[in-house]
Amino acid sequence: MEAIEYETMHKLESSFWWYRALHNIILDRVNQMHLPDSAKLLDAGCGTGGLLRKLHDAFPAYNLTGMEYHAEGMRHLQQLSGSSIINGDVNAMPFSDNSFDALTLTDVLYHKNVQPDKCLAECFRVLKPHGHLLVNLPAYNWMRSAHDKHVHTRERYTASTCELQLVSAGFRIQHVGYWNSLLFPLMVIHRLTTGKLKDASDIETLASWQDNLFYRIIHCEQFLQRHHLHLPFGGSVWAWAIKI
Repeated sequence: MEAIEYETMHKLESSFWWYRALHNIILDRVNQMHLPDSAKLLDAGCGTGGLLRKLHDAFPAYNLTGMEYHAEGMRHLQQLSGSSIINGDVNAMPFSDNSFDALTLTDVLYHKNVQPDKCLAECFRVLKPHGHLLVNLPAYNWMRSAHDKHVHTRERYTASTCELQLVSAGFRIQHVGYWNSLLFPLMVIHRLTTGKLKDASDIETLASWQDNLFYRIIHCEQFLQRHHLHLPFGGSVWAWAIKI
């Protein structure tokens, strides 16, 4: 990403509705894995560490490792406690085979400097047998806007393209689908109008009422998904895969 995007992430990651919703969803999915208390979990491409903070608070016994490539991200991560921080490349991870029980790859695989085949092969290698991989990705190439330029998007995904890459890497799919579905019509309008015109990231401070409203809508969607009610579209693709 552009260096300024790391600064924006660090500033807003604990308050912006999308980050809060994403982190809550990931915590919910990690909880469903029923990992051992001493599980080793890697957050690959961990940005400025917002997810690692949430994981440490929710699962204090886990052995957490964050890996980040960009120097600007590493600068913020030096302030993080409760996790081991490694400077590394997702295309060639500096870990031994079969090192982790679970791995989160949150908005990483789509970046222009990430090679999906190499990255997923590395995820497969460093996971233990039957280890879990959680992936999150932006959806639909036709949703590209100025935001994608700022975060260096190579491609946006569909559930089927994500599944194909995971299966090709040797993973078994536990689930693949979409989230941020209830707000998706608003996202489409924004991306195809204002988002096409402005030259800025979509991550910005909103009025508190608007931020809380969006967060509560995603919270309701999360409740529906817990009861296996999934819509076949959304602003993000997510997948839960297992090393076989």
